[in-house]
Order: sequence, then structure tokens, then C-alpha cells
Amino acid sequence: MKIQLIAASAAAVCALAACQSPAPGHTVHGTQTGNHQAQAVNMPDEQFVCRNGMTATVKYVGNSRIAVSIDTDNRTVAVMPQVRAASGEMYAANNGLYGKPTQWHQKDGEAAFLFHDPHGNKTETVCRRK
Repeated sequence: MKIQLIAASAAAVCALAACQSPAPGHTVHGTQTGNHQAQAVNMPDEQFVCRNGMTATVKYVGNSRIAVSIDTDNRTVAVMPQVRAASGEMYAANNGLYGKPTQWHQKDGEAAFLFHDPHGNKTETVCRRK
């Protein structure tokens, strides 16, 4: 009986540990281990052209975070941490562009971009890497 309990506990711990690891093939651009922060991979800025006509620039800023800026407002930047995604890379923040929820989900040169405009209107668009 004790052996079954130990085996079940070990399986649960392994399952929980797997949830904390990136999915196979998932890219993590910066990591944090213990009390030491790893530096971000030196990634060039990426520009995306969106279906709604705007251009988005993505800059990797370290510790699994990106900064997204849009050409319609050069002052506004959303810094978002990486969050778990089924595939690709997803970044999200409750206080993103214009202080509202923002999400950037990127895979294979294409991104789904969700944000609220300065007037509070929810905007969803698809962007492709230039």
C-alpha cells in the first residue's frame, strides 16, 4: 500500500514539474534561475505588418519579456512577460498598451495581437513578420 502511495506521489510531482517546463520546441529567450537572472539572448528587433494596417515592433528585453510598440503611437510600449502557450510564444499583460490587457501570440512568423485602443475598444489583428 505504501509503495502505491509513493508511486502515485512521485507521478504527481513529475506531472507538476512538467507543467513548469517549456513545451518541446518552445523558445525561451531569457530565464531566471534561483537568485540569479540570466541575460536575454541578443535578439534583433522584429517588425510585423498587421492586417489592420499598423506596424508592430517587438523587442526582446530579457527575463522572458518583450516590449511591443506600434507605429500609430510612438510613445506607447507594452512590456509583457512570457506565459505558457500550447504552441509558439505567448506574452500577456493586464497593464499593456494604453494600460489595458494586451496579448501577443507568435508562431512561425505570424502573430495574433489583442489589445485595447486608447478609447477602450478591443482590437484583434493578425500580424506577419516583415
